[in-house]
Amino acid sequence: MDDPFSILPLQEQIAEKFGCDYKQLSSLIYPNTNKSYKNFSIPKKNGERRIINAPKVILLRIQQTFAKELSTIYTPRKGTHGFIKERSIVTNAEKHVNKKYVFNIDLKDFFGSIHFGRVRNLLRSDPFNYSYAGATILAQICCHNGALPQGAPTSPVISNMICWKLDAQLQQLAHENRCTYSRYADDITFSFNVPKGKLPSQILRVNSKSEEVLVGNGLAKIIEEHGFQINEQKVRLQGRTQRQEVTGITVNRGLNLKRSFIRQTASMLHAWKKHGVIAAEKEYIEKYRTKTIKEWQEEVLAKKPGVFFSAVVKGRINYIKMVKGRTDPVYRKLAYQQSEALGNPNKDFQRSLEQLSTFVIDNLIDDSQGTGFLLEDVGLITNAHVVLGMDHENHICYDTYRHYDEQQLKKNCPFIYASKKHDIAILKPVDDWKNIIPYKMGVDKYLKTGDEVTVVGFPGFSPESTPHICKGRITSRKKLFGVQAWIINAPINHGCSGGPILNSHREVIGIATFGEKYHDGSTELNGFIPISALEEVITSPEYLNAVLYADIFKENPTIDKNDNFFKHDDKNYCRTCYESKIVSEIADEKSGCSSCQPYQEITD
Repeated sequence: MDDPFSILPLQEQIAEKFGCDYKQLSSLIYPNTNKSYKNFSIPKKNGERRIINAPKVILLRIQQTFAKELSTIYTPRKGTHGFIKERSIVTNAEKHVNKKYVFNIDLKDFFGSIHFGRVRNLLRSDPFNYSYAGATILAQICCHNGALPQGAPTSPVISNMICWKLDAQLQQLAHENRCTYSRYADDITFSFNVPKGKLPSQILRVNSKSEEVLVGNGLAKIIEEHGFQINEQKVRLQGRTQRQEVTGITVNRGLNLKRSFIRQTASMLHAWKKHGVIAAEKEYIEKYRTKTIKEWQEEVLAKKPGVFFSAVVKGRINYIKMVKGRTDPVYRKLAYQQSEALGNPNKDFQRSLEQLSTFVIDNLIDDSQGTGFLLEDVGLITNAHVVLGMDHENHICYDTYRHYDEQQLKKNCPFIYASKKHDIAILKPVDDWKNIIPYKMGVDKYLKTGDEVTVVGFPGFSPESTPHICKGRITSRKKLFGVQAWIINAPINHGCSGGPILNSHREVIGIATFGEKYHDGSTELNGFIPISALEEVITSPEYLNAVLYADIFKENPTIDKNDNFFKHDDKNYCRTCYESKIVSEIADEKSGCSSCQPYQEITD
């Protein structure tokens, strides 16, 4: 690292990095760190207690600073999921969904196995290269009672760094044996799609008589070489007929949670609504709470009755959403009940994806109407002919709203891009919609005649109309009006144009484009554009330029007609190109624009 912090030999310089002098720093870590920690225990699933060593405020802040520094250096292996941004117990479990066998082992005393010497040696090696004295001070900051404490913010990232080679070797072991590997802290999982008799002996062995499951010699050797021990009581093999669980999540046929967790959450909500939040909180603490109440939690319980319980319920519901997804009906039912208990029922939780994410688009210029839909990571999608004539300036002539309760909340979505060739338009969703669940993009590569599809739209819309949802099948594929399209036997009446075509997983695999004016059998050409056409549009240079143009246009930059460039976000852009709806960045006013006449030629 170029940062001098990585090679600092002087104690004062290390202390200064953390915003203190060495006398203050040494008082926290010498002769030991006992005075800098508070200890408490929490119950484990097996009834035992887990000791948590939580650093006090001053040391905590120092560790947070160092942990942040270390995290910028650490690049996780693909099989590592614990304590990593954008990875979680969910991403860890996803790797093992729908496998014939799932094999779990736990490492005994994971943080405690990473002792002071291992931490110091890590900090003395590449890419840190601290001096012996510097590494000693930093290891002392990170350790308590000679090892990584469970509760310090530095422990997770350091443990992952210590396990870098372990993860590499276990990933290689999995590759050699054609199986899947992942690790979340001390929880290691392998999964297989082979019969029981062909499970790799290097990873596990099954006693043919007793059915006892043993760790294979290859796996055991790697773990022991890296200074860890296997917890023999937590070695388990789960077949498809059993509940296959990875980091607390069931993975047999998708991600799921124990029914008992769902039932208890529902019971807590029921008690809240029936008896009130304060009475429900009291019952929960007295009868059902198994975890130790911390000091700050006791203060909340005393000063603000009911707040702690409502936070617990919210956390459980958010956990259900994280595992099962926010479109899951169980999550949505519980989330609605929570909004009821809070006195502000959110009816969106009772509505379907089709109701939530499909919009009416009114063209006020020619008094026509079409359909649009929110697509994840893209925007509001419709046909170009639905918003014919729309541009960045006149989008106020187009109203967009959902069918229910929102006709008085009509929005004007900013224009981004329209492709007449593909008959696709993309609009920018307004901020009010950021919590609406969007459709996910599907794959049309494997579509064929006979596949079932669903058309969603608003033909002949009138107030209080619900989305028209119609199932049909693909009958053929044709090139019409220069567009490669799929023909279906479900009607796509006027007003449905721009609506989503869904597969059996409710993913968008097309955009409804043409059909009969009325449902009168006047044409059999009811067709949709495959979603791959949209992918072609959004990866084009023209679209990427349009996105940047729309962002700059929204900010309404000051442009002097006498200048050949203008500034936006500390960058120079060509005025001539911008007026032609092209965004061309230039280095400075003298360098000119490579996309049009150079600056020097203009000034001459």
